[in-house]
Amino acid sequence: MKVQKTIKVPVHHRTTDKKLSYLDNLTARLTYAVQLFCRRLNENDRVPEYRSDVREFSDHVKKETGLSAGFIQQAEDKVLWMYRQYEKEHDKWEWLMEKARDGTRWHRKLKSREPSVPNPDKSNKKIPTPFDYRTGKVQRTEDLDLTRLVVHISTLKKRETIDVLLNPSDWHKEQLEEAEEIKTFEIVHHPERECEYMVHISCKFETETARTRAVCGVDLGINRDLSAVLIDDYGVKQFNIIRNEKSERLEELDDRISHLRREEKYEVLKKLRNKREKVAEDYDRKLAKQFSKSMPDGTAVFFGNPKEIRYHKYRGNGDKVGRKLLQHWSFSRIIDKCILKLNETGNVGLRAKEWNTSRLHYKCGKQVERPYEDSFQRIKCSTCDDELDAEFNASINIAVKGISQYSDKSIESDNFWQNMAGVTDELARTMDDSELEPRMSMEAPGLSRE
Repeated sequence: MKVQKTIKVPVHHRTTDKKLSYLDNLTARLTYAVQLFCRRLNENDRVPEYRSDVREFSDHVKKETGLSAGFIQQAEDKVLWMYRQYEKEHDKWEWLMEKARDGTRWHRKLKSREPSVPNPDKSNKKIPTPFDYRTGKVQRTEDLDLTRLVVHISTLKKRETIDVLLNPSDWHKEQLEEAEEIKTFEIVHHPERECEYMVHISCKFETETARTRAVCGVDLGINRDLSAVLIDDYGVKQFNIIRNEKSERLEELDDRISHLRREEKYEVLKKLRNKREKVAEDYDRKLAKQFSKSMPDGTAVFFGNPKEIRYHKYRGNGDKVGRKLLQHWSFSRIIDKCILKLNETGNVGLRAKEWNTSRLHYKCGKQVERPYEDSFQRIKCSTCDDELDAEFNASINIAVKGISQYSDKSIESDNFWQNMAGVTDELARTMDDSELEPRMSMEAPGLSRE
């Protein structure tokens, strides 16, 4: 399996002001080139499908910016990628508009959410463009005392190049040594950081993919960060729940920041400017690492993607608490990190539609109820009176949806549910964040692990 990963390495803090000036001018000029491309395309009401559609304006952009052919082609690549992302989002929006009934509140909300064409003129941020073999490369060196990694790039002057020193950690060095191929890199402007710039290196890794022997459905939450049901040929093999106290830690930081604002201690607040985001990313990374290590080889993992549910939680829908919980949680980032970690170990991670997975009973497909006010995690089927854990039910439904979504035909439900007969979830326990291996795995009665 080919795995692509982005390694983000900061520019060395002892980089000279002259080289930083070169980077300022180069990134500003490339951003201007992307803006010119988008401006001309929008003036002509064009959405490019191929490179030739963008290349029509290359002579004009080259004349205005004075960039070389290599830099112009990099700007073309960036513009083409931006419009392809726009087309993808617009197609999804059109599909939702067809499903929505005219005159409803949801239809009016959707109409106001039509994706807009790329327009970099509205933003003051610099747009990173990919550097390839024509304009730069990442090099290892043994001649320098400060670093062993530099990027060799062209400048705005013809035949003039510079070497920008990087400041890699041991982890960065290990990842770059294991990489089979370094494809491209981007120089990204981070004005909030001391180094101001970071180099995002796109690397390819080769991993061995084991034959699929089991599937796993994953339901993400807030109180329970991750719930997973592992299913093999014999039925449910284990039910795991992971909590890593992310919400408690973020609540502590929010309280601290609120207190500092009331006390008007702005100098301390400046130091905590990016603290919350970094803490959240660290917890997500640890969660993904812990979960991937708990999965056996040959597992296809389907993650419930709450994007559509999130999309329906618009302002004014009557569920203010639910909207805030969904909109302020990093579900997409958790899924991306989990998929990356699974791919590194040779397993497969995919997104599945989560719609209705928590509302319907996994056995009979009927509506479920939450009859216990003191235990919101316990549900009861309205038809067969079966009582079980909510995340257990949702995870199985996600696994079945994933199998149906990514296979040529839907699974044979009769045979599948016959194997699931007698499965019980019991009361869920948790995995300790300090341990790499799960403390708890539940086996269904009469099922073998062999």
